[in-house]
Amino acid sequence: VDPLDEALYAPSGLAFGRDRVLYVADTGNARVRAIDLGSTKPLIRDVAGASSRGEVPNPLRARTMPIAKPRGLGIDADGNLFIATPDAILVVSSGDDRVADGDDPLHAIFGATPGIQCMTDLHVVTSSVVRVLDACQGYLLELTRSTGR
Repeated sequence: VDPLDEALYAPSGLAFGRDRVLYVADTGNARVRAIDLGSTKPLIRDVAGASSRGEVPNPLRARTMPIAKPRGLGIDADGNLFIATPDAILVVSSGDDRVADGDDPLHAIFGATPGIQCMTDLHVVTSSVVRVLDACQGYLLELTRSTGR
């Protein structure tokens, strides 16, 4: 049995990042993980979601912040990782290295809107515009965030 198969539980979304990194929405484990495809033996690590190693939540480190049911993933031109959960869009900042490795903050850019509770996938148009699917309502939504924050 491949150790990567045992590590993931109900994966539901993928995104390719820089330097041959594959991001996986590990929905069943409430985490987003990264698999380094550039190494001879692929390494899997947490990028967002409470770590199973008992790390204390730290708002400056995305890998320690809890997330609920990550589903869809996308990456913008700056390397920021966008995560669709059923009721929110989150962003893992890429930092100065332009790689979302989980060492930088996790931000909510959309959420808590009545009637939007089943976001399942997303497409990053720009760092300010994201298109999402709401499976319960059958909606395709285009969300634009304010850049004044």
